[in-house]
Amino acid sequence: MEAIASEAASGTNSAREAARRLGLPPSSVRNILRRILQLYPYKLQSCHELLPADTAQKETFAKWAFSKMEQDSTWVFNILWTYEAHFSFHGDVNNHNCPIWATSNPREYTQKPLHSPKGTAWCGFTGSFIIGPFFETQCPVNGWITEAVNAQRYLTLLRETVVPCLIQRGQIANVTFMQDGATSHTANPVKAFLIQTFGEDRIVSRRWRYPWPPRFPDLAPKTSGSHYEQLSEFERGRIIGLREAGWANRRIARHMGRSDAATGRCWQEWMDSGRFQRHDGSG
Repeated sequence: MEAIASEAASGTNSAREAARRLGLPPSSVRNILRRILQLYPYKLQSCHELLPADTAQKETFAKWAFSKMEQDSTWVFNILWTYEAHFSFHGDVNNHNCPIWATSNPREYTQKPLHSPKGTAWCGFTGSFIIGPFFETQCPVNGWITEAVNAQRYLTLLRETVVPCLIQRGQIANVTFMQDGATSHTANPVKAFLIQTFGEDRIVSRRWRYPWPPRFPDLAPKTSGSHYEQLSEFERGRIIGLREAGWANRRIARHMGRSDAATGRCWQEWMDSGRFQRHDGSG
């Protein structure tokens, strides 16, 4: 019992991993954690820092965006939302696989190094198409090497890859280019190239006429619901199948290692729309 409590409190192992270490069935470990120790799995959550001055800047940007949509209802669908994501090579904490079992929310903060070996992927999308992803890494004989995204590499990516893709699609005159305020994105050579390509009225970024507000969620259309657990199509199918087989929502959540809210929301969405959709070949 003490060994299981110690494993759970560390916050570095899932119940399945603790069961493997202790040589016990995963179901037994979960039963001990929930029913005997009265613990609940709290998952790590990444949060944006917000400052008092951010509200006014976000409100100004929102009013400008609404005015653009009133002038042209298709404007928002022609924004090329761009972002770079970093993938660690040495294993950061996985928020789903490393819950902290406790009787109440510990509300603790964990730190991780800002600069660590990682790969960078760039991607952009509008309401109708996706560009990328493109990767900022190399694989020489001795292994992977991370290339820092500096102004020159970012400019090369835009000039030799992104803009030609837009020209090929016939969208270069239609899109509004959005990027965050990274230093490499706002360097003078990059700024000059973007203005030459899109015009200053079709750029949303820091140090431009229409600045992207600081500490605003990057790729807002994508991350606006990021505080919800993301379920794969396979997981959704399993949840629906188990509910139709008579399993309780809490039992499904424990069985799949998901929260009650995530499995309940999946079933409710299916009840609201999925069940009544007519699928191809359904008779």
